[in-house]
Amino acid sequence: MRTKSIFAALIATLLLVACTSGKKDAADNVADSMGSPSNSDPTAHADGTAQAPATARAQNDYRALSQNERSLLATIDSRYFGTLSNSSPGEDVDLKKLGFPDVNTWVAAEKMTDDELLRNARSGGHLEKELYIDRVVSLIPGNNWKGVGDTAEDNALATKIMDARSFALRNIGTTKSPFAVYQAAALFNTTEVGGNPAMIAASFQLAAELGDTRATRMLQSYMSANRNIDAKGVLAAYTFLKSDLGHPGGS
Repeated sequence: MRTKSIFAALIATLLLVACTSGKKDAADNVADSMGSPSNSDPTAHADGTAQAPATARAQNDYRALSQNERSLLATIDSRYFGTLSNSSPGEDVDLKKLGFPDVNTWVAAEKMTDDELLRNARSGGHLEKELYIDRVVSLIPGNNWKGVGDTAEDNALATKIMDARSFALRNIGTTKSPFAVYQAAALFNTTEVGGNPAMIAASFQLAAELGDTRATRMLQSYMSANRNIDAKGVLAAYTFLKSDLGHPGGS
């Protein structure tokens, strides 16, 4: 109860600051480049080229990629609110320790079919599930699901979403990693009609508790860029995501 009270107060404070402050600090500058996950690419430089991942090893892998592969990585990064590349001077971010798949894994998964990824997800571990979840997120037109429709394609997508949600919640419990939390938030935001930005905000808070030292800064930036988020909705989303930490098999 104390944790919930503290978090609720934090969100309320961030909303107040976002609505009343006219000053630009470092977090707000990041927010400007981050924007809304649904309509901006936080991994792109001003010239349109993709920004490299945050860690030195990831950057070395990144430089070896083709332009098409770099574009793929930038697209994936945008699905997860820029968390593959978001870093500030002096931050030493180890994406592998935070649970992120490496560059080569993303590239290899892109060449697989939906059915192959699903078979691997059902028989494999958390990484295979992460790759399938990512594919499902990528299938939502405009990153905004319109709900179950009347066609066979609509029904097939709805089934994939159900599978992906189950895998995502399971991964939070099995890995307890920041990436699993970010991915679950991205999935639920994308596959709820109208989106769920409160889920994204909540993922930053939980990821901070799980060891992502950038997450508090990213939460402040996100709240500054999305000023209409309801604090109670963020707390509810946070409680929902955190509840899966106590279930090794997920919900």
